[in-house]
Amino acid sequence: MATSRAGGARTVGDRGLAAIAIVLGAVAGYIDALGWALLSNVYVANMSGNTIALGRGLAHRDFAEAAARSWPIVSFTLGLFVSELAYDLARRRGRPSSAGWTLGLEAGAVALVSILPWPAAQSTSGLTYYVPTGLLSLAMGLQNATLIRVGASSLYTTHVTGNITRLAREAAHSLLWIVDRSRQRVSGRLVEQRSARRVVLMGAVWFAYGVGALLGALGADHWNRRGAIAAVVVLVALVVADAFAPIGGHERPAEPHAMF
Repeated sequence: MATSRAGGARTVGDRGLAAIAIVLGAVAGYIDALGWALLSNVYVANMSGNTIALGRGLAHRDFAEAAARSWPIVSFTLGLFVSELAYDLARRRGRPSSAGWTLGLEAGAVALVSILPWPAAQSTSGLTYYVPTGLLSLAMGLQNATLIRVGASSLYTTHVTGNITRLAREAAHSLLWIVDRSRQRVSGRLVEQRSARRVVLMGAVWFAYGVGALLGALGADHWNRRGAIAAVVVLVALVVADAFAPIGGHERPAEPHAMF
């Protein structure tokens, strides 16, 4: 545990934030895979694929398809906006964390889609497409901006590409440190190096995302939209945890930082 700057409240420490980031990575993978399977192959957490589909629709003058693929991008961006707004309002009021609010909104959005009618296979029109797609994309945007820092490391729990990029960069730094250590230019242990810790963190979040995607695909196969309830349970647990030990995960710590 660590002491927050806001009112001296006891907040989750860096190891706790790392564990929560891994859990949220699994939630994102789960929801992304579930949504892809049940929402006409639309990614609700990954906007790169949707942007490509949007461009393809415009190129073929298929404006209905372009509108359908742009909708999750708009919803995801709205989720980012709301999450950041909630954080700033909480900070101005001296509260140590806004995670309970944003993760609670995410849980509510995911819970709602578990009881709504979903579109027929390959359908990208009508409310049965736009409502659940918008809610899930909104939920992923909320999550992506809720926890963006573990120690001195920035990360996004729904953005796999960015985390892999960080992983590769930090791995290169770790390799150079190992070479320098073998030549006695530096001292210490590899496990004490921030780059090595970041490799572990980014790798764990990526792996959790993949495991979540596997479970999400199975959930879609076996439980259809009801499979979303599993993600709701995890999110509600985090909301409860935030009430006892505020999660935080926004403020940049002073460098140098011993962890991550």
